[in-house]
Amino acid sequence: MQKVSITLTLDDWKLQALEFYLKEQNTTIQKKLDETMGQLYEQMVPEVVRQFVEGVNGTKPKPKPKVPAPKPQASQKPKPEAKEELAHGQP
Repeated sequence: MQKVSITLTLDDWKLQALEFYLKEQNTTIQKKLDETMGQLYEQMVPEVVRQFVEGVNGTKPKPKPKVPAPKPQASQKPKPEAKEELAHGQP
């Protein structure tokens, strides 16, 4: 997939302050912007379109997290005796 550049503008004092505090957190503006752009893409582009784009570009889509099936509750079991009596026509 070909990368493109995006140009942003920011006041130089703000840039210096941001770089200083990001360095304290062992990260960079580039890393934070990459992370933010990824989140924005995931938020704004529908999943079917993301799958198409990833398929066209030869990248594998992220696997969906597996959700365990809900367990049946014991209190919801039907009473077999009552159903059998009704099925056979006996009171």
